[in-house]
Amino acid sequence: RGVFGRGGTAGSIVTGWDRRDTNLAPKWSGWFNELRNTCFQLLGLLAAQRTMYAPELSGMIPALVGVIADPGHLRAMEHRHMIQYLKQFIEILLLSCPATLYKTHLSPILEPLFEHLTLRLGKSWAPILGTESIDHTAALKTPQCEAAAVLALAGGEPWFNIYYARGGLFVGDLDGPTAEAAVEKVRVDLSRTIGDVVQAALALKGEWALVLANQAKEEQALKRGDPSKLMSGPKTRLNNSNGGRGNADGT
Repeated sequence: RGVFGRGGTAGSIVTGWDRRDTNLAPKWSGWFNELRNTCFQLLGLLAAQRTMYAPELSGMIPALVGVIADPGHLRAMEHRHMIQYLKQFIEILLLSCPATLYKTHLSPILEPLFEHLTLRLGKSWAPILGTESIDHTAALKTPQCEAAAVLALAGGEPWFNIYYARGGLFVGDLDGPTAEAAVEKVRVDLSRTIGDVVQAALALKGEWALVLANQAKEEQALKRGDPSKLMSGPKTRLNNSNGGRGNADGT
């Protein structure tokens, strides 16, 4: 079913492999991707349901942080994996963490993460901005795999310069225009996701921004001597002229 069923995409971009073959190799990448996303979702649930902040789990937090914020793990993620990490866990963590636990639960994760994101964004956009070779943005295809493996084994800055410039993508035998579009998409999606997370943390969008907008409307109503908007309903919502309740943005 899904990417593994008829019409799915697992294993279909590599010449000689068919997703409906009995060989499991073409399906591994899809399985690993789903497993990774499931882990991110579980971390998001831990934060959203505030289980992560329970006193009974406080002794486990250093070990958890050591895994989810390990610089080596962060460096190894493809752009698409980093996007899910930010969306499904980090943004939820920022919005749900109690202020009293910032030092123990938030700071140890965000410090290495944002340091890494600065590096990742710089390397991703460097070829576009003209500070690195534009050839680095070419997606990794099947014929270049052996050379890429040698470079990856050596590690270091030369490998990560190219790795981030192409978004960490392996596109198999996709045609040139499609492969180029895939690299461009993950670069833009990563940049947009980072911006979304920062805006949510600063209450410039999302639920926090809506609460602040409602509070501003309430303050304006009080200054105008119009307390009718504040007589009933949740504190984060206003009474409108029709007798119903709505948010400051009209919802």
